[in-house]
Amino acid sequence: MSEQTSNPTSGQSVPKSRKSKFRQKSQQQKTAESKLRMERRGEKLDAARKKLAKQKPLKPKGPVRRVAGVAGRGVHGFVHGKIYEVEHENVGTEGAHRTELAGETVLRHGTRFVKKQVREHPARAVRRAESRHTKATADYYYRKTVEEHPEMQKGGALSRYLKKQKITKVSSTYKKSVGQSFTLKPKAKGKITYKTGNKKVATVNSKGKVTVKGTGKATITVTAKATSTYSKSVKKITVYGVPKKPEMKKLTAGKKKFTVQWKKDKKADGYQVQYSTDKKFKKNVKSVNVSKKSTKATVKKLKKRKTYRVRVRSYKKINGKKYYSGWGKVKSVKVR
Repeated sequence: MSEQTSNPTSGQSVPKSRKSKFRQKSQQQKTAESKLRMERRGEKLDAARKKLAKQKPLKPKGPVRRVAGVAGRGVHGFVHGKIYEVEHENVGTEGAHRTELAGETVLRHGTRFVKKQVREHPARAVRRAESRHTKATADYYYRKTVEEHPEMQKGGALSRYLKKQKITKVSSTYKKSVGQSFTLKPKAKGKITYKTGNKKVATVNSKGKVTVKGTGKATITVTAKATSTYSKSVKKITVYGVPKKPEMKKLTAGKKKFTVQWKKDKKADGYQVQYSTDKKFKKNVKSVNVSKKSTKATVKKLKKRKTYRVRVRSYKKINGKKYYSGWGKVKSVKVR
């Protein structure tokens, strides 16, 4: 009796590992494929050039065709002239005549366009084949050089042949209040690193988390490192640190006026008070600017017994431009 060996996988199909499915090609295989692609596109280029060479030159119109053309245009003008004389007497005739003229125009221009496309097709095919063959040739010689000199692939003389890398999924400008944090989530082919240009305004860690430390302007540099296929890429992101939302302390009504007070922010360069009779601040909206030295504003010449909604925000001047914080809490007041 023969002894049977126990095998836990007997009778079952063993799945292939994922590595075998996504096996990367060697540099020699890539070079061979590139050479074959270059040769095929060279053959297509030769065929396109031969077809263009066989194309006969455009013959000028002979005397018979010129006379026939003049006669045809004369008959065409005579017939349509007669129709023009009587078409005003019948609306149906006029409509049919206009339709016929439009159809003749479309047919004439369409015929010319098609003839031009057919005539120029061989030349366009040659230009397209030349462009593809040039790219394939450059790719082959690049891969051949890298295969012979592997050290040249890493940021050396051949780095200009690498594909341009793009950093996406990230905005170029952010405006955040002091104390706020947000995370940058850029997408790129290479490894991404971050660096801030002004730590007093904004800091950034290795994971892209930005924290606004103070008011002002900071530049965050996002760098995507080069890979074997893509070149290095850098993107500049501007972060504006603005003051926090002002806290309204008091809102009192007077005769055709109201007075609003808020908590002082040492990092602000000024304040803006906005008031309106509309709850959503979409109409009848007016504003008053207040310097940083004051934390109180009185608005006069208002309508009697009207209810006004009031809100306050602060701003910071950066390079002569005002950058505002968010609006503080809205409060209502009814003037006397």
